[in-house]
Amino acid sequence: MRLHSLTVEQFRQFREPFGLAELTPGINLITGPNESGKSTLVQAIRSAFFERYSSSKMEHLQPWGDSSAAPSVTLVFETDGQQWQLDKRYLKKKRCDLLVDGSQYSNEEAEDKLAQLLGFQYAGRGASKAEHWGIPGLLWVEQGAGQTIEEPVSHAGDHLQSALNSLLGEVASSGGDDVIRTVEKQREELLTKAGKPRAEYEAVIQRSADLRADLEETEQRIRNYQAAVDRLAELQEAHRAAERDRPWEEQKKQARAAQQQLASIEAWQRELDQSRRLLEQQEALLKGRQQQQADDAKQAEKLAEREKAKQEARDELEKLQAGNQQLTETIDEARATYDIARRTLDRARAFEHYSTLKARHAELGESLRAQEEALAKANKLKSELASARAIVRANPIEKAQLDAMLATKRQLSDAHIRLEAIATRLHYDLQEGATLSLDGSPLQGQGEALLTEAGTIELPAIGTLRIVPGGTDINELQREKENLEAELSRQLAELELESVEAAQRGHAEREKAEGDIRRIEDQLSAHAPKGVDALGEAVSSAREERDRLAAQLQELPQPEAVDIAPAEAQDALDVAQKALGEAEQLQTEHRVALSTAQERHRTAEQEWAALRDEIQSEGFQQRQAKLAAEIDETRQAVEKLTAENAEKQAQIDAAQPELLQQDLERFSRSAEILEREHRERELDIKGLQSTLQSQGAEGLEEKRDALAAELAHAERRCEELQRRAEALDLLLELLQERRQELTRRLQAPLQKHLDRYLGILFPDARLDINEQLIPQHFSRNGEYGEFDDLSHGAREQLGLISRLAYADLLQEAGRPTLIILDDTLVHSDRKRLEPMKRVLFDAAQRHQILLFTCHPESWQDLGVEPRELTAMKQEALRQ
Repeated sequence: MRLHSLTVEQFRQFREPFGLAELTPGINLITGPNESGKSTLVQAIRSAFFERYSSSKMEHLQPWGDSSAAPSVTLVFETDGQQWQLDKRYLKKKRCDLLVDGSQYSNEEAEDKLAQLLGFQYAGRGASKAEHWGIPGLLWVEQGAGQTIEEPVSHAGDHLQSALNSLLGEVASSGGDDVIRTVEKQREELLTKAGKPRAEYEAVIQRSADLRADLEETEQRIRNYQAAVDRLAELQEAHRAAERDRPWEEQKKQARAAQQQLASIEAWQRELDQSRRLLEQQEALLKGRQQQQADDAKQAEKLAEREKAKQEARDELEKLQAGNQQLTETIDEARATYDIARRTLDRARAFEHYSTLKARHAELGESLRAQEEALAKANKLKSELASARAIVRANPIEKAQLDAMLATKRQLSDAHIRLEAIATRLHYDLQEGATLSLDGSPLQGQGEALLTEAGTIELPAIGTLRIVPGGTDINELQREKENLEAELSRQLAELELESVEAAQRGHAEREKAEGDIRRIEDQLSAHAPKGVDALGEAVSSAREERDRLAAQLQELPQPEAVDIAPAEAQDALDVAQKALGEAEQLQTEHRVALSTAQERHRTAEQEWAALRDEIQSEGFQQRQAKLAAEIDETRQAVEKLTAENAEKQAQIDAAQPELLQQDLERFSRSAEILEREHRERELDIKGLQSTLQSQGAEGLEEKRDALAAELAHAERRCEELQRRAEALDLLLELLQERRQELTRRLQAPLQKHLDRYLGILFPDARLDINEQLIPQHFSRNGEYGEFDDLSHGAREQLGLISRLAYADLLQEAGRPTLIILDDTLVHSDRKRLEPMKRVLFDAAQRHQILLFTCHPESWQDLGVEPRELTAMKQEALRQ
């Protein structure tokens, strides 16, 4: 099968008609970025074949936001030497038309013929699903589904099996299958497919297990009863001993003694804590008085330091007062320099502004002249473009319509030629003056007449001759000729044309006008890239700007020319301003320093005089003597309290309060535990007595004997069913081995194609298929595994190889094949992608492949020219 062209309209993102034409027999590489329409075209092909034209669930095919659209798809393809054309329209004016070498099929009849050709079926209701897609579902790989192979093969299994049978004939009779099914049915009565028991066998096993569990439970209950009797005797003896001795009373007595000793120690501790607080107060008082004595001793040293600070402050003040005059002269000089630099900058800026406006005015004049010339040319081109578009509108005939008309004319000409070739030829040679009449038309002299239908010759004075051409071909050719004449008349009437030659002339004028449109648009884009209106607005804006500058120049006075640039004048001003600022900053800092020095000198004199008067006063001497006496008294009090505290701490340590606390806790817990155990033992005795009374009436030993007998019977039945199940397993295994041997003969043609492709990717590998023709076991370099255990990329590669092998098998059996790959092999690294390209190129020698991808750089060495969707869409819009 070879797809020649695909056309879509009002289909998802393709609102306007868009087509893929002239598709080659081998690989067709269609490229484009994400959302450029690749998957939409694949969906168009799938919907054209799989979806009923009459379905009302096709809204997802409409362009986004356009609920009035009627999506349509046209496919032209060839298979088995026949030309097929499929036209399908959804939702609005629903139609399905199929033309096969001149034979017309419509609607359901057309869809059923497609399904029979390609090997798929339609859904009973709603949208088509994977289980309906058959062979196309296997060979048309959707984006992201390349690694999934089991489900598509299972849906196409019947068609693949049919293809194998057509190649090999039936290699296995159905009798063996009947035996296998009988054995499987009997086995299924006992075992599941996984070999687990079911039905009666499972029930017997479960019954045996239940009886065994019940027997074990009964025996355990008997053992528990006997143990409970022994336990009751032990508990009763222990309870009587505890009632007699009451051991918890002694523990409570020792706990009370420990509590009394702890109370005495706590009183000693409170006395010690109070004495320690008093000691801390005396120590703090002693430390404060000692510090005060040390501070008084340092007053003489501070007096000498303050006298020195007073002299240093006086020296600094005198130094600052001497620098006032020099700083004032520096500031006056810097201010004069700054004023000169500022006036120079003003003159330079005025001169530069005037010169800039004048140059801009001249530049705008030159630019405006160029824009006006471009506007004049653009207006002329715009007029030419309107004329060319008018010619296009006046000649609406499309190339496809002209081609269809020419094809009809050629077919009509061929029909004339074939009709003349088989028509009855009437040669006549009449004497001068003699006349005959053929269907009312006179015949004279010599000549020839072609009879394609019955005709009557009138013989004057004699009668008539009736000539009837023989054969059915001439009638069929005559009807074909009439149909073609009617079709040509219909095509001319649709376009309101008189002849095919007029259509050719009109189409030629249209093509010339379209070429002129493209040429004019290119020229117009060069002269007015943003459009003629935008160019006109730019010209108007330039004129206004030129006039505004002229008026501004007229208003400005003629500036004085200067020989210094504004930037240089600004630099000079910046230097002068910086110098002035630095001088002013120095003056400010000097004033602050002078004021600070004056304050420091005044403060130093006051502090020195105050300290001197204090040291020389009588009160200072008396305070010193009193402070020495208080320090001696406080030291004696501290020593006495320290000795008393040590004695109290020793008394507390000797009593060991930590051990007494532990004794209190130990004796209390022991009393509580002994008393609680006594109460719980009493409750246990009562509970055991009640339990033993109830169990003694159950007859446990008689129940145990009955369960043992019933268990023996169930185990014998279980052994019988087990032997039957094992025998059926063995028989089924032998039958299936024979069946697998026949299946391998059936799989050989498919395995041959599979090995061919696999050898290109993995020279030392093998991929085995199961009875359902699904890839299952994969081996390479001595390692074995399942297909599903391979990586995502490896499954995608082997999935594509398997699909190509199925395609070869179908082609061998005379079935049509078409391979569609939507962004496949995206998970393959460069090393694996190279041999996969060899695989695809090899398959393309036998099949047509449509490869859609958003990674054109990965397929540059595929040996085919890519077709870029975005460029094709832009070209379609220009047309």
